[in-house]
Amino acid sequence: MGDTLVCTSVTASTAVAVLADFHKAAAAGADLVELRVDLLDAGEDWEHPLSASPLPVIVTNRAAWEGGQCTLPEADRLATLVRAEAAGAAFVDVELAAAAPFQAARASSGAPPSRGGGKGGACRLILSHHNFERPLTHDEASKVYADAVAAGADIVKVAMAATSAADVGVVFDLLSAAKVPTIALAMGAHGVISRILTPKYGGFLTFTCVAAGAESAPGQLDTATLLSAYPFRSITPATAVYGVIGCPIGHSMSPALHNAALSAAAIDAVYVPLLVDGGDLDRFLTAVRPHGFVGFSVTLPHKLDALAACGDAVDPVAARIGAVNTLVADDGGPLGYRGYNTDWTGALDAVEARRTVRDASVMVLGAGGAGRALAFGAVARGAGLVIIVNRSGDKARALAAELRTPTCPTVATTPDAATDLPFVAGVDIVMNSTSVGMHPGVDATPVDAALFVDRGAPLVFDAVYNPLETRLLREAAAAGCVTVSGVEMFVRQAAAQFQLWFPERTPDVGLMREVVLAALAKKK
Repeated sequence: MGDTLVCTSVTASTAVAVLADFHKAAAAGADLVELRVDLLDAGEDWEHPLSASPLPVIVTNRAAWEGGQCTLPEADRLATLVRAEAAGAAFVDVELAAAAPFQAARASSGAPPSRGGGKGGACRLILSHHNFERPLTHDEASKVYADAVAAGADIVKVAMAATSAADVGVVFDLLSAAKVPTIALAMGAHGVISRILTPKYGGFLTFTCVAAGAESAPGQLDTATLLSAYPFRSITPATAVYGVIGCPIGHSMSPALHNAALSAAAIDAVYVPLLVDGGDLDRFLTAVRPHGFVGFSVTLPHKLDALAACGDAVDPVAARIGAVNTLVADDGGPLGYRGYNTDWTGALDAVEARRTVRDASVMVLGAGGAGRALAFGAVARGAGLVIIVNRSGDKARALAAELRTPTCPTVATTPDAATDLPFVAGVDIVMNSTSVGMHPGVDATPVDAALFVDRGAPLVFDAVYNPLETRLLREAAAAGCVTVSGVEMFVRQAAAQFQLWFPERTPDVGLMREVVLAALAKKK
């Protein structure tokens, strides 16, 4: 079906603004633009921007009964689309439910029948179906496709709401099976990947917006972001898919870091953000495994669920930690993936670049998946004492009991009680595994600054990397402590993930660090 096109949908309400946005779309690299006649102010001329556009134009006059804003009588609404054909539109988008009356309107206007496929420069007919309320089932999507083809569509369009990341499986199945040019998209935050990955499954085009805030449908990326943050133009059916699973996920810098590393290594792969709700991991993995998803980074809140999803197909270290942050395609796992944990090596390597852990007293803040990784890592590297500090004392005590070895005693406490422990004065290393202090809650800290005052200036490590200097690190530095940013852990654990996915390749760690630091600088 050829290369997937990028269409920027323009939502401006005046003809002047529409034409200006057409030029912005062209400058950003779009292949065509969509003119939403139904969004124009009453009396605005849509024919001039159509004729003056620097790019081919899809003309849409979306009916209110299918999510648009046009409330004209159907005869008048469809007449606009007939005129658009005559005025030079490259495509007109007509609701599938209105296909028959549109063809009748064309016939009554004296226009020749649809030329099919745009041969000879004729306007091509997109027959579309939208469901903004819920995802379609496989059977429903297949029926829409078949009905559109039977009704004479040159191009079929199916757009549905995504209420789960697993819903993208319906879109990928539809595109993969299509025999005529097809647009299929899952709308909303859970469906963003359907917009990025449409070239892999043979989609005719994907829709973008001019800029954030100017979306014509939920989940659209702006054109510049799609083409700069992802290797969209080079994605083919052979391209392997990787991604980061989390909730929330919009803040993650993993896509920027990994896509840069993949590009530098000339690997035919793309790495995408995956918004997967808590409790939905198994369903998502089942839905996408047949579609070329071969590896994942796993972040909050899924690290424990990822361990369970792997069954016995889990690295022994990850099994002992009780959390998985990396999945690698492996048919030995019940859902097709094997689990690993690179958090602990990334963190401990970052700390030991500044201070050895062997025989040190180590305080770990947090007892969740990341906390377990840091605590087990400290024991593995020969710590002399590990103190677990967690809001839930029971959870801290349970982890401390698991960690305890003949050579490494462990202690559990809560944040309020931590500063009262007599041996805290001798702590050598403090490691924060919690998300406290992460953007946007940058004014929070997991422990009081008093912990670092006159306490021997321990090394303080914070797994949070956005912002680069958290309040915890800032106050620790002011107290004379050596500090280690979560950027170092983030980069090192990502490099370890890369090597699990590509055992014979070495990632450019320096480039990875540069990408993260540049992204953080932009957020200031």
